[in-house]
Amino acid sequence: MVANSIDLATTYIFPAQLGPMETSVYTLIESPTGTTPETIAASTNGLESKIYKIALAKSGDIASIITKATGREELKSPIRYQFTGEFPHKYPAWNMTWKDRKRPPRLYLEGKAKVSVLYEGPWQSAVRVEREALGSTFVQIIRLTQGSPLIEIEEKIHWRTRESALKVAITPRIKSKDAFYDMGLSVEKRLNNSPKLFEMPEHRWMAMTDGQQSLSVLNACCYGSDKPAEDTIRLTLLYTPHSNLDEYRYNDSQDFGEHTLKWGLMFHEGSWQAAKSVQRADALNEPLLVYHVAGSTKGPLGKRLSFLKAEGVQIKVVKQEENLSDHSRILVRVYEREGKSKTFKLQLPNQIQSVTAVDGQERLIGKKEGFKGATFEDDIPAFGIRSYIFKLNRSSETRLAAGAMLPLPYNIKAFSNKDRTLQSTISEGKISLPVEEYPRILRDKGVEFDLSASLQPGPDVLGAAGQSLTLPKSANGNIHILAFGTRDHIAKVIIDEKPIDISIPRFHGPIADGDKRILDDKFILKSIRPAFERQTPIAAYANLSHGKEGRLSYYPSYLFHCILPAGKTIQIPEDPDFFIAAISVSNAMPVVLPLDERESNCGVSL
Repeated sequence: MVANSIDLATTYIFPAQLGPMETSVYTLIESPTGTTPETIAASTNGLESKIYKIALAKSGDIASIITKATGREELKSPIRYQFTGEFPHKYPAWNMTWKDRKRPPRLYLEGKAKVSVLYEGPWQSAVRVEREALGSTFVQIIRLTQGSPLIEIEEKIHWRTRESALKVAITPRIKSKDAFYDMGLSVEKRLNNSPKLFEMPEHRWMAMTDGQQSLSVLNACCYGSDKPAEDTIRLTLLYTPHSNLDEYRYNDSQDFGEHTLKWGLMFHEGSWQAAKSVQRADALNEPLLVYHVAGSTKGPLGKRLSFLKAEGVQIKVVKQEENLSDHSRILVRVYEREGKSKTFKLQLPNQIQSVTAVDGQERLIGKKEGFKGATFEDDIPAFGIRSYIFKLNRSSETRLAAGAMLPLPYNIKAFSNKDRTLQSTISEGKISLPVEEYPRILRDKGVEFDLSASLQPGPDVLGAAGQSLTLPKSANGNIHILAFGTRDHIAKVIIDEKPIDISIPRFHGPIADGDKRILDDKFILKSIRPAFERQTPIAAYANLSHGKEGRLSYYPSYLFHCILPAGKTIQIPEDPDFFIAAISVSNAMPVVLPLDERESNCGVSL
């Protein structure tokens, strides 16, 4: 189905059947006459799927949720957004008081809402609710997906409300004296609010049950919650407290800015384990990554590949072990998330040669048996963690694409070392790339870059000064540039007389940041710097930079990988803020770009 079409971009929604740690290739063919399931009905009055019928009040609140299989009304009263007064005595950034919890909400998000249908189709439908209150604006997008028991709510909030927390209060028909809260490595069972325990941290979900019927509340990025009554459970979305002390005056505007949050409701029978609340909460936080594969390129692994399957545990980490010299050894870390001791099973993609149990720092615990072919079994206690290093048989060795690393006429020194025997001349030496943190040969996306000049005293990068580079006749494929800037800007290069704009970020500092409050010398809010995200693909990263006096810890540095179309010549601009660390020409597989806009190819279309 087509969800929307804006300018040249069209958003499609379709059911993709994938298991954990699995990839699959789909080809979308638009057919005006194809058969599709019954549409999930969407109107300004609500939504209706095969599982739920949702009715909206004039205020925009969810007034009714009926589970269609049983005809049961799940809500005792509408879901309401509450502004609770927050006046802590000290440490206001995180402190809440029982006195404030006993007070009724200072206000509800109410009044006439603007409701519209965002999209409607057989696989997913959504309505949009817009409201305003206390200087803030609120947009809720309520979604139902075909076959899913989750009611998903996405919040887009422009927050400017002081002395308040924003809470969502859910009042189901069931009652309980306690609730379950996800702690990441365990699950905490806690009684309803009391003078000493009334705001509960939780990671991705919480649940309440009367022993038969249950409610799970899932969330992404909302980590506070409470249960003020047997029939009420609340999720804390935002928190801006009053501060009565000058030293904490800056907390008067904390959380001010733009927020995008997600949470959801799932009504079910039985326990949170039976409803798979853990897995569904993880899916809400970690949606499928979708990539565009250009053309009809065929790879040796086929259209579907399962890298790792697990029974009885949750896979939390898969990576190459810290000893990077042996590429056939991978680390797998698993969690038991249901609170039950058990025997679990892992299915790997290739035959297992050996298994080593390690701790969280990858220190040896001991060799493990229990593997046969590509299958491994072991025991794990309730809420246990286990880490293993697997050595696998490789069906074929990974090979880099054919290509060539070009020698460059370096003219600037950009790398320095920690003992200062290599001095950078870039940015007058005020900040430079730490040579000890970057490899001599850098590999990214199947392409090799030569950084060996960084180990020498002389120049190691090409500063853009109008140079013209001729590529070797033997070099075939796209042009790969390892580049960086001293400021965020657009650099202009010319390939075979064709001009191309490249988005080049600065090489140091945050790669992204949320809304940042700008305060005066008395900690009073002056303005808010908008959030930003640099979308140029990072080829290499170090968690530090070098300054004139030495290491700048926790001030990261980067090298960016831009892929340009094939050509015979490259004309570099005269640009004092644009630097090239390496250029390679490679016939690597066509670049595969994600469709979620978190990364682009430096703004260049191939």
